[in-house]
Formats: sequence, structure tokens, C-alpha cells
Amino acid sequence: MLNLDFAILNMMEKEKKGLVYQKLILDKLAPLFFSPRVENLLDLEDVGSKGCKLILPLGNDNWNQLTKNTQEQVLNKSSKIMKEYSLNTLAVDRRLKSNFHELSNNFSMVFGDNFIKALSINYLEQMLSKREVKRIIIAGIIPDLDIFIEKLCDYSIPVSLQNFYPSKYEQFAYRLLYDKGVAVSTSFVTPSTWEKGDLIFIFEPQYQRYTVASPDSFFIKLTDNRQGISLELEEKLKKSGLNSSLYNLAPVLESCLISKAGINNPYEENKGLTNVQEVKKNTFEQIKQVADDLDIWELFS
Repeated sequence: MLNLDFAILNMMEKEKKGLVYQKLILDKLAPLFFSPRVENLLDLEDVGSKGCKLILPLGNDNWNQLTKNTQEQVLNKSSKIMKEYSLNTLAVDRRLKSNFHELSNNFSMVFGDNFIKALSINYLEQMLSKREVKRIIIAGIIPDLDIFIEKLCDYSIPVSLQNFYPSKYEQFAYRLLYDKGVAVSTSFVTPSTWEKGDLIFIFEPQYQRYTVASPDSFFIKLTDNRQGISLELEEKLKKSGLNSSLYNLAPVLESCLISKAGINNPYEENKGLTNVQEVKKNTFEQIKQVADDLDIWELFS
């Protein structure tokens, strides 16, 4: 049996059509004939990891026709493959997060959120070594935003949260100001105020259109469709039949780093921590530390 460090789950880009894919028939047949299967092997020698691509042979609309119970049965078929390769976490295409994140209880699913946050911190540190950063602007929302912002506060730079629902984050910003002593403000997205010395992180594609409003600011775009941030690794994904966008790259690398950190099941490894946020924060910090130790960041332009 091959010794693998990760598996990445994708879905078919096109919908399956025909009588078999009618809702009532598909719901009965899916657990028997449409469970995930190994399609390709991946060798990421740059990070010292090997893995495989799993394909779920249905399109998104096909998947949404299934009942939640059937979806769970289909997804949990992955458990057999994971046991064969001694994997406790499954990397999943980020575009599938809304469909999958509440389904499986048999294994942890990794969508790359922690890796994207760690990569963002690396980009910030690179920027600080080259130029002065007067303000950090977060345009949009990223999962577990509070953990990310708390880490940014370590750099003693004012942080501005700008999105379409600023009132939701006012209490959070006040707590950070009170606890950390770092200025964290909230506002509606206001590109007219962006200026030289601002470092702006963009995690959601709808905020990209604002970048033209501030040519003197520096933007770091880490949306799911982002390409061109690690040519070597992206080329490896392409050769294995995977799209090289961040929606695949981030979960793959997070899964690799979790394995190398020895925390194949984050909640099991952190079972002494009773607070869910503590578990998430501890996992993020471990992933960031392993990436630093392995010098993964030299692969990113």
C-alpha cells in the first residue's frame, strides 16, 4: 500500500444527464455507484508530500438533488479509501465547502482556511521587511476572522475591517482594542480612503473591483480563483489533473502541513482544550509554525 500524506476531493465540473440522474433514481443509486474514487496520484516533492486526487463522479446540481442522508452515505464512502492510506483528514475543493462542511462525522475535512491565513501572515512579514505598512485593511470576510485578526494584532499596526456588514463586527473590534490595545476599526468598504501605506487583503472576489480606486495601495489577493502564486506547486497540480487555483492548492497544502505537524485529527490532538476557538487557534498556530520550519514560503512569489 502506498504511503500517502493527503487526499484531495473534487467533483465533476459538468452535470451528469440521463434517466439514471433523475432525482428519485439517483438518490437510490448514488451510495452504490457514485461514491468517491481515486483518480490520480500527486507527488509534491517540493514539500515532501505525496497524495491522491479523489473524484466524486457527480456534478454540483446532481449532488444537490440528493437528500442529506444520501449525501452523508456517499461522502462517508471516502472513509474506506482514507483508512487504506492511514489518512484522518480529507482535503476538499474550497468551492464545495457550503455543500460538505456539515456532512461527515467520520473524518475531518480540510478546506484550506488555515493555510490561507498563514500565507497572508507570511506576505505581511515579507512586506514589513521591505516597506512601511501604516494600516492593514481586510476587505471582506474570511472564516475564523477573529483568530486571523488577533494574529495581525501582534504586529502593532492598526487594522480596518471593511465589508458590507460592519455592524456585525463592532463588538469584536472593541474587545480586541480593550484586550490587545491595538486599534481595530470597522466600516463599510470605503476604497476612497485607501492610500499609500495601506496593505489590503482581499479574500472574496466581489471586493476585487475596488482595487482600481487606490493605485498607490498594495493589494494581496487570495480569492479562491487566484493563480500564479506558486508556479512550481501549481504545475504539479496541473500534471495530476487538478485545476491549479487556490481552491485546490490551499486545502492540499493545509492537509500536508497538518500531517507534518502530527495533528492528523486536530480535535483529537487538542482534546484537552474545551473551547472550540482554542482548538482552532491552536491548529492554526501549529500549521503556521510547521510552514515556517519547512520554509514552505520560499515557493510563493
